[in-house]
Amino acid sequence: MKDPNRLLFLAMPRDFYSNLFDDPYFQLVLKTYEVRVIVYDFEKYTIEQWIK
Repeated sequence: MKDPNRLLFLAMPRDFYSNLFDDPYFQLVLKTYEVRVIVYDFEKYTIEQWIK
């Protein structure tokens, strides 16, 4: 069941995101599929970035 009032985010550790950020294919996928991303610090248990 879909809830139109909720947004889905893909959460990934900062190190993983940092390694993929410069990859043009990764950027294309994020843009093409309008993927929302949460980047978090695994050791500090904190959210570092919300990307819409």
